[in-house]
Parts: sequence; structure tokens; C-alpha cells
Amino acid sequence: MSKLLYVILLVVLLPTVIASPILIEVKINPKLSSFTEVFCYIVDSRSYEKILEIRSRFYNLVVQVPSPGEYIVVAGYISDKEVFIGFTETKIEANTSIEVKVSPLSKYREKTIRIKVLEASGKPARNYLIVARLLDKILAIGQTDKNGIVALLLPDIPGIKVDIWAPSTQTLEGFKAKSAVVPSIKVVELKYPLQNETTVSLALTKPAITIKGTYSERKFLDSTQIQLFRALIIVIISIIVAATVYFFSKKKI
Repeated sequence: MSKLLYVILLVVLLPTVIASPILIEVKINPKLSSFTEVFCYIVDSRSYEKILEIRSRFYNLVVQVPSPGEYIVVAGYISDKEVFIGFTETKIEANTSIEVKVSPLSKYREKTIRIKVLEASGKPARNYLIVARLLDKILAIGQTDKNGIVALLLPDIPGIKVDIWAPSTQTLEGFKAKSAVVPSIKVVELKYPLQNETTVSLALTKPAITIKGTYSERKFLDSTQIQLFRALIIVIISIIVAATVYFFSKKKI
């Protein structure tokens, strides 16, 4: 009897165990008549870590977050001349639809921030190349002074990354001349809202990945596909459970 009770509990708890991820339909407004790419990325409001980034050719996107929580949803368009971007911070507990209103990047308030770079020994990293970017768009370029500090004027938006090059691998003049660019030695994502000063240590530096987690929208299951997959799993496990119950009932007889 205890085995039969275990099977019944398994059936009751099954939907919870295989619950689908949370889906967010992102609607971008206003819609542009001409653009080269649509983008969306999700930032965890607590850790400020970018957990997802998507690029697409379609207006509306459906993205997934792993669990309920507070997130910053950032979305927009990339055109030949301008980046249109908007973002909203919200608490997400279930499947939902979010509207993101975008404006030209040039309309956002700019803020001067100081980035201090320290070598592994703790000494100031002099003459290091610093490049701030949003996705692939370069926002500011600078070079650290004798104190390892550079000041950059940046829009106060989430998702800005900073690439760092050692003077032995890339110079400011070479970068501006678009000569061969070697991978940066470190990539740092700035916290939002932007801090007045950020210190970056090059200790334990690992090879940098220029863009983390770039996905095509086609790689994601839409809501219908997820529900069908979930239903298939439930059917398969239900058959197994039914067979187990039948086996135990025959054995008892």
C-alpha cells in the first residue's frame, strides 16, 4: 500500500517537477520602419549579471528566464546610424508580456565615470587601452594614466561592457586605425546605475570572451513547443506510472 501511495504522490507532484521556464514576450515600441537588428538582454537586478542576450530580425521576441525574480529587461533596435534602446525593471513571477519603449541612445543622460585598473601585483596599470561598448557599438575609448585611471563619458544605461588591453598587445592609435585587434585581456560589465568609480583588478585574469551568450531567436522554443514537450513528458511518465501500478496490483493478487 505504501508503494501505491508513493506512486500517487509522484503523479500529483509531476507537473511541479517538470514545470516549464518562465516566458517573457518582449514588445518594443515604437516600431521602426528600417533597422538592421533587434536586440534584447536580461539583467539580474541583484547581481547585475547579464543572463541572456538575443539578437533577431523580428519586432517581438519571446525570451526565457530560469526562475522568478527581479530583472531588468533591455531591448531596442540597431540601425545604420543610431541605436534605439529602452529598459524596464520589473518583478517576474509567471509568463508575462512586457512593453519596452525605446529612444535614441543619444537622448540618454550621460555620466562621467572613472575606471581604475590595477595589475596583478596591485600596482596601477599604466597606458592600458580601455574601450566601453554597448553590444558592438563603441561608446568611448580611453587610455589609463600613470595612476591607472581613465575617465569616460557614458550614457547611464544597463549592459555597458568595458574591454581592457595591455599596451603590449594593443595601442590607442592602432585601435582607432582599425588595425588587427587581438582579444582583450579582460571584459567587465559595469553595474547599473553607473558608479562614479569602478576598480578593476587584472589578477587571475582569464581569456576574455567579447560577447557572452549571444543567441539566435530560432534556438529558443516558443510557448507552444514548450507546452507540447511538457505534455509529451507527462504522457510518457504517466504510462510508466500506470504500468508500475498495474504490476504491483497483479503481484498482490
